Amino acid sequence: GEKYGFATNIIAPLQVKGGPVSSTRIRAAVQSARMEDARAFLGYPFTIEGVIATGYRIGTRLGYPTANLAAAPGQLLPGNGVYLVSSQIDGKTYFGGCNVGVRPTFGIHAVSIEAHFVDWEGNLYGREMAFSFLSKLRDEMEFDSPEALIERLNRYLELVKAASLKHKK
Repeated sequence: GEKYGFATNIIAPLQVKGGPVSSTRIRAAVQSARMEDARAFLGYPFTIEGVIATGYRIGTRLGYPTANLAAAPGQLLPGNGVYLVSSQIDGKTYFGGCNVGVRPTFGIHAVSIEAHFVDWEGNLYGREMAFSFLSKLRDEMEFDSPEALIERLNRYLELVKAASLKHKK
């Protein structure tokens, strides 16, 4: 600043959770599924934006249609697992369970980002959306059958509903 004739102020790095906030710490928190830490570092939930694309329609066949987010190539993703997410749909906040990863129960190994939103019905194909990751619910796992997956989905959607009430406050 002195060289070019303007004032400068040196500001100390922002300290959160015992260290300076940095892109390295943010990426590490996201990749290791520490969504609460990522939120503390960013000041808002880690969010992925993209267009809702057609998937394999497995969720629809199971009775839990999902919005499949087509993220940009190279997009930073949380570690594989199931997350509590929120999204704005038609000006209203909806909460859902989002799977990041492959679908081992169905032998599909392509990574996807797909969410089932509680209390939402309708067509989201082609829409620009953002999924805000609030917390991790569980690791990715393979189920013995589609029926076993449905049973677990029923339990996790109850967790999503309970968690969404906490986040609405």
